[in-house]
Amino acid sequence: MEIRHSHEANLQESEEKSVQSGRVKMEHYATYYFANIIDGILTDHFTYIRSLNDFYGEGKIQWFAKPFQKYSAFHQFIDFVVNSVIDEQMSEIDLESLKKDYLNRKGFIPEDELKEFTMLPLNTYFHNYKITHTSFEEWLKDNNKEFLLSTEDDIYDYYNEFYLSGEIEDLIEKIREEVFFVMFSNRGLLRNFNVMMANVLSGVELDDLDMENQSYFKENGILKRVNIPSWTKKAVFYRDRGRCVKCNKDISGTLSFQNNVNFDHIVPLAVGGLNDVTNIQLMCEECNKKKNCFTCDTSIYYEKWY
Repeated sequence: MEIRHSHEANLQESEEKSVQSGRVKMEHYATYYFANIIDGILTDHFTYIRSLNDFYGEGKIQWFAKPFQKYSAFHQFIDFVVNSVIDEQMSEIDLESLKKDYLNRKGFIPEDELKEFTMLPLNTYFHNYKITHTSFEEWLKDNNKEFLLSTEDDIYDYYNEFYLSGEIEDLIEKIREEVFFVMFSNRGLLRNFNVMMANVLSGVELDDLDMENQSYFKENGILKRVNIPSWTKKAVFYRDRGRCVKCNKDISGTLSFQNNVNFDHIVPLAVGGLNDVTNIQLMCEECNKKKNCFTCDTSIYYEKWY
């Protein structure tokens, strides 16, 4: 069972949602579960290259050429991973085992507690992220079916209805915002992500691009340098605590983001780096001048909270 939704159909909606609120509600249910999966993929992305082709392959890499989208490339990657994991979990449900557990407990525990054994992974996510939805058992009743007579086709149809109604997108958005919140501070991981993306983008040829995306490129495999928007500077400045990530110099006094404050591409544009908030770090002028335009470098040192 595999259900896919189009990237183009959700890109604008996700971009709009990402600017509507300055705060993130953290349920912390599956946040670190998905963060760990993402970290594993980015640590050894070549192992997952066949699956990752669905994210950036066959010309999809050009979707990430537009500079500094608030629905960043990493947001989109989180969406891709979360969606893929939930797809896999739903496709691997052992319905017969669920029915067996249900029968073994029927008559021995209250009916309200028995409903727990008709829940699918999707229901658990919805419940913990407080998204109102119709349970699988309720959906079966609405369709004049019983749980003990349900089939894998019923699971497929049930799952697909949430794509059509939008609840899946709501769920993925909640998970994505939490995961991004906890992972944006990990510059090493962001470097790994941007190196992965650069490996693909650096091989792009202008003739293979859609017309509207060609304007973002300086030449084959290299994006144009553009002005970094103020919201990106603010996010990076506060993430890096107003300090140079290399020498730890305090440059927080330069509130205008001028003079000795430099916003550096972790993975340089010259090697296929993205114009993306996750590919920017804070440096003092001296350290930035020392950095080679082909070096994909950041620091694993962070300032303590206290």
